[in-house]
Amino acid sequence: MIRSISVFSLAAAVTVFALAPGLAHGYRRSQAAFTCAPYNSDDQWGSYAISNNALSGTKVYACGVDSDSQHHPNNVVSTQPIAIRGSAYMAEGIYAQACVSYSSIVGGACGGVTANLTVGSLTLFPSASAWTSASSSDIPYLIVALAGCRSNGTGSCLAWNLVRGYHVDYN
Repeated sequence: MIRSISVFSLAAAVTVFALAPGLAHGYRRSQAAFTCAPYNSDDQWGSYAISNNALSGTKVYACGVDSDSQHHPNNVVSTQPIAIRGSAYMAEGIYAQACVSYSSIVGGACGGVTANLTVGSLTLFPSASAWTSASSSDIPYLIVALAGCRSNGTGSCLAWNLVRGYHVDYN
């Protein structure tokens, strides 16, 4: 009797696990926005995000993407493999693109630029075309550009375009 209860319990657990909703792909790797390196000053690192604390001008960040022999960006899922999460106070306040540095020669490539068209919380899905054509030894990264903040009228910022993080989905 104990043995049949154990077998039944094991079978039930396996069935629940097999039928449970999960990722439609093999692997997801997430990164906090703090792994992004700024190209210039006036950074704001509050609220667990990166943003542009300048009243004018665009802030550009290079964001590293981990890769290894099993999970390299040339093996990403085919539909929206890259997701950049953030929020914007203005349309076209955040631009992003996926790039790769070649490991064997000087140079690299980038996919097309994606920009937000709405305000509020958002997710951007830049093209992974530069990654999918890369070799497994090439080095992937993201470029994120944030437009300047909105002034409160007294020379301080009232609202920002910001990025909280990003993830990559692999096969």
